[in-house]
Amino acid sequence: MSRLPALDVARGVAVLGMIYMHLVGSKLATILEGRAAALFFLLAGMAWALQMKRSRGMPRTVNLPALGPLAASSSLVGKFRRRRGGGTTPHSPTISVAASSPQGRLMRRALTLAVFGAIFHHFVWPTEVLVPLALMMVLCFGLGHGKKGQRVIGAAFVLVLIATPLSQLRFGHFIATDWQDDGSHLMDHAFGAVTLRGLVLDGNYPLLPWLALPLLGMSAVSGAGLTRTRARRCFWGALSVTLITQLWGEQLGPATWIPTTLPFLLRIGSSAAALIAGLLWWESARGLPKITQPLGLLGRASLTHYVLHIVAVFAPLRLLYPDEDWPARTGLLAYFGYLSLALPLTLLWFRRFPRVPLESLWARA
Repeated sequence: MSRLPALDVARGVAVLGMIYMHLVGSKLATILEGRAAALFFLLAGMAWALQMKRSRGMPRTVNLPALGPLAASSSLVGKFRRRRGGGTTPHSPTISVAASSPQGRLMRRALTLAVFGAIFHHFVWPTEVLVPLALMMVLCFGLGHGKKGQRVIGAAFVLVLIATPLSQLRFGHFIATDWQDDGSHLMDHAFGAVTLRGLVLDGNYPLLPWLALPLLGMSAVSGAGLTRTRARRCFWGALSVTLITQLWGEQLGPATWIPTTLPFLLRIGSSAAALIAGLLWWESARGLPKITQPLGLLGRASLTHYVLHIVAVFAPLRLLYPDEDWPARTGLLAYFGYLSLALPLTLLWFRRFPRVPLESLWARA
């Protein structure tokens, strides 16, 4: 299955927004807050659905030429049986190898992301996005598997929206104790029930309601698929919701990230959907211009740049400014300094290699 450049470009926009919010913030924070994250979560659901579609078309077994006793004893081929025919000659023996389960492969990737996220959180920077994404990945694969996957995903989406305000009414009092004066969540320092609350209820990216975004992304890919007509309708619908929530959002209720309320999720989710749908519509109608190619390559290296900008720029700035209160000018210099190196290096890398390091390692999981 070939890549969709529009999704890569949208992911590239998310990378730019994420790095900007980490390093600069400033007055644009009230406008950009949460939108890059919403883009990532929505795109993640679309990517997972596309992977599941691709995995359904993979063969259950793979026929390989027999290579003697070594092939028969190799642990790399797993369970197999010998049979005649289908080899390089009419009478050459082959080995029918049981292919790796697509669901198992996707679950291994989720586990790899969770383990990496936990290690990165503990030893480098207390990021709270990788582990929730891995957990959502497992849930989405489980819900989307099977013939009725599309209906199950739709039902789960509705349940998440219903459960979010109810859970905040019932357990909202924990926010006062779970969030510390320094702006960190208690699960950054302890493990137990607070970890569960952070992942499900009151963290930066709790399942309720952030799981709704990847579920929405999966639903957008399933069914009729990413057609031009569907993309056009989604663009105008999502743009209308974005304008309404931006202009009259206060009438819908408090729009806060902590806890993540439904009005806030509707605002950032609709803007993410509008951008993705608009790019897909543009790509299907005229093709994306070449000027967007650097953004697309940046999007293909999103995990690498997420980790790299934290290790190379954000973490050193925190050593100089423990309270993360560096001047906006310092943040802008760091932002454009990182991009001035990251963009050309990314272009040069993709001229020689199909994937960047972290994405390549994750694909092999």
